[in-house]
Amino acid sequence: MPAAYVEIIKYALGDKVGALTTLRGELYGLEAAERLGFFHEVVEPDQLLPTAIRYARCITPDCNVAYAMSKRALQDATNRQIDERTVALDALLPNGMSDPGNRQAQDLRRQEIMHKGK
Repeated sequence: MPAAYVEIIKYALGDKVGALTTLRGELYGLEAAERLGFFHEVVEPDQLLPTAIRYARCITPDCNVAYAMSKRALQDATNRQIDERTVALDALLPNGMSDPGNRQAQDLRRQEIMHKGK
């Protein structure tokens, strides 16, 4: 997995849950995903659009610049990490991903996932 993806996962879920989910590679059901913080709220399908609109209306047009700056500040550490470190880490990625043991583990996991739904 590219290092930038790992940084994005850690940003979204926090270091502890980011590490847990990245290293385990599990598939999570709705309850577990919600508990781990994959999303902020679970809503019924027919309430998805109204809920999104309600959230969007919380940001009034006169606050767009402040909202953008707040978002930028929240993401700053992650963006710096991506800009400064992931290029070097990603240079190592092809060797790690093509390692025979890793490829075998990926194939076994893929087969396990494909057969779960059957």
